[in-house]
Parts: sequence; structure tokens; C-alpha cells
Amino acid sequence: MEFLELYSSRNSKNVYRAGIIKFLEFVYNRKKKKGKIVNEEMKEFEELAEQYFDENRNYGEDLVKFASFLAKQNVPPKTSSAYVSAVKEWFLWNNLELSQRTMKEVRHKLPKGGVRTEEEEMTKEKLRKILNCCDLSGRALFLLLATTGMRLGEALALELDDLKLDENPPRVIIRGENTKTGEMREVFLTQEAKEILLQWLSVRDKFLRESYEKVKNFMKIGKTPIDLRDRRVFPFSKSKVERLWHEVLEKAELLRKDKSTGRATIVIHSLRKYFRTRLAKARVPAEMIDALMGHSRSSLRQVYTKFSPEEVIEMWKKAEIELTVFGSPEAEELRKKLKEKEEELKKKEQELQQRFKEMQQQLMSEVEMKLQQESIIHKATVEGLVKDKIELEQRIQKLERQIEELKSYIIAILKGKVDKAIPFARSDEDVFKLLKQDSEVLEFLED
Repeated sequence: MEFLELYSSRNSKNVYRAGIIKFLEFVYNRKKKKGKIVNEEMKEFEELAEQYFDENRNYGEDLVKFASFLAKQNVPPKTSSAYVSAVKEWFLWNNLELSQRTMKEVRHKLPKGGVRTEEEEMTKEKLRKILNCCDLSGRALFLLLATTGMRLGEALALELDDLKLDENPPRVIIRGENTKTGEMREVFLTQEAKEILLQWLSVRDKFLRESYEKVKNFMKIGKTPIDLRDRRVFPFSKSKVERLWHEVLEKAELLRKDKSTGRATIVIHSLRKYFRTRLAKARVPAEMIDALMGHSRSSLRQVYTKFSPEEVIEMWKKAEIELTVFGSPEAEELRKKLKEKEEELKKKEQELQQRFKEMQQQLMSEVEMKLQQESIIHKATVEGLVKDKIELEQRIQKLERQIEELKSYIIAILKGKVDKAIPFARSDEDVFKLLKQDSEVLEFLED
């Protein structure tokens, strides 16, 4: 229907479509097939919608009778109001405005009271039981809903690019076309939800291919309900998730139905309420809760105008303790404190190592400089000693030559004297021997 394109939210489109189809079923006494409406059937209802305004009908009376019909069928008050609102807006889009008196009568005929089904409170213990009975895809999806406050339609519309898992804390971007308000918003992920989500993503493509192979032979040629190019994080239909939820509740022995409505007392929407309760328990400010849950047009960007990014992250850390499912808040808080302490010690160790390295480099530099200085001094000393040695050797050699010359000179003189006294002496040794025996010669030498 062209009218439905006015709404950006997929959930709003689905509710309004359901309300108009329900109205056309009532007016024309036509029943749609059970389950999800198929294209051919949708075409028939679109034709009925065009036919309806071509007929000369009492439109106000039709809506009053439709409200009365919803009450007799025990349709919950909230759902009945949504269906009537859908028809009223559809009328307005077709330039048909009902009087205030007619609308007052419509409201009078609608089921009274709030939500009739008495819902059970979702607790951490019940959530653990539910998640323990899920396969990996269900565990990842339901934990994501419980720890982010997302609506089911928002979660099923998430695409792979919307996940920012490498950031601290991890974030998920919910695009405006999939939110109730039409505004984009961001939510944070707990580390626990991130780890399970990563496990699911590691097998998601394989799951998609296997699902495709299972159904391709049972569909018309070239058409299957599964698209291998699907970029959604959870490539499931809403009806499939609701069936999975019902099966999981049975396995966990938590499936109980309200006596008056016959509806389950624990529904998928209970996970969203659980999220709000845990955040309130963690004393997260109402502005931040509303921003995370998309209750209004406020977003984290507006929250940052009141609180700094550091304050927002600190608030989220406190909330994360409450949202952790498979561990008590006390244990999780202790784990976080230990982790912070460990990081602090690691940081100090790195600082000490850096300081030690700097001191070591400084010491090595000083030692190297000292050794260099001593080496220079030692080298100069050695060079001086070598020089002294060379000079000394040269002096000794000079003295030895002078001694030899003196000796030769003395011997020459002595030979002259001795030759006169001792004509038969022929060698230096004979000369000295004879000189020692001659007192006159010795006296000459002494003089």
C-alpha cells in the first residue's frame, strides 16, 4: 500500500498494515491465510482497499463496528488501539476525516484497560535458563536484545557495517529508517554480548548457505526466501524468531500462558523491559536510558551535551556490571577491578622497564665515556712509555758506542805505553794482564 510508505519505521509499517488488513477482513468477511501474508494475497487486499473507497459506505459506522468486533475477539487493548489508529490515519490519507463524536464512540467500543496479559518479570536467572536452551544464533540475538534494549525489528534490521566491535566500549549503530522515531541512535555492547556475537558471526555465512541449500529445492525455480547476499547480522524473519522464542521457553520450562488472553507471560519485549530495569538499578540517569532505548528523539549526542564522553563511558561500565548475565555483579565488578589493577601494574611495569632502560643507557654511556677517557689516557701513557723506551734505547746505543770508542782509545794509549815495557805483548788481554802486574802502570791508570 502506498499509504504505508509514509512511515520510515519498519515496525510502524507492519502494525499499520496488520490493522488495515484486519479491518478489511472484518468489512468483507474475508480471512487471510495463517502465517505471513504472501504477495498474491497482499495484492488481493490492496484491491479491496481501493474498492472500499469506491463504495458508498458509512465509514464512521464501519470503524465503530470494527472497534466493537476487536473487543469481542479479545484483542488486547493496546493492539486494538493501534489497529484503529491505523485505519483512522488511512482514512485521513484518503481525505476522509471522521467527526469527534464518531471517534468518541469508537473509543467507547474499544477494549478497556491496559495490557491484559499479566507478564512475568524477566530476571537474570530466567534469562540464563533461556540463553542456555538456545542455539548460537538465538543466544546472540536474545542476549543482544537484553543488553541493548533494542526492539526486535531494530535488531533484525542490523547490518554487518552497523557493528563497531573494535571500539571501547563496542558500539552498534541503529539506522533511522529502522527506529520507531525515525532517528538514528547508538547503543553500547557488553563484553559478554560482544564475545557471543563474534562467535555467531564466525558461522553466520555457513548458516546462510546451509539454510539456502535446504529450501531451494522446495521453492519455485529461481525464487527462495533466502538471499545469499543478505547483509543483515541476523538474516531471519520476525515470525521465525517468535517461533524460536516459543520453543526456547518450552525447553527452559518457562512457557506459561495468561488465563484470560492465552498469551505467553514472558515475551520477547520482556528483554527490553529487563534492560531498562537493570540500567535503573545501576543508577544510570533517565536521559541516558531514554537515549539508549530510543524512547524519544534524544540521542547519545544530546546526552553528551550534559555529560562528558568520559562520564558516559563510566556510567556504562556500571551498567555493564548489572547487564552481565553469566556472572554475579559482585564477581564481575571484582573481575573488572582486578583487570584495572592488572592494567595499572602492567603500565607501572612498562614505566619501570622504560626507566631501567634509560638508566642502563645512561650508565652505559657514562661507562663508555669513562672507558674512552681512560683508553685515551692509557694510550697516551703507552705512547709516552714507548717513546721513552725508544729514546732510552737510542741513548744506551749511543753510550755503548761511546764506551767502545773510549775503550779503543784507552787501549790504544795503553798499548803505546805497554809496548815499550812489554815488547812481546800482542793482544788486549795480554796488555791488561801485564798491566795488572805492573804497579807503575796501575798507578798511571788510577791517575
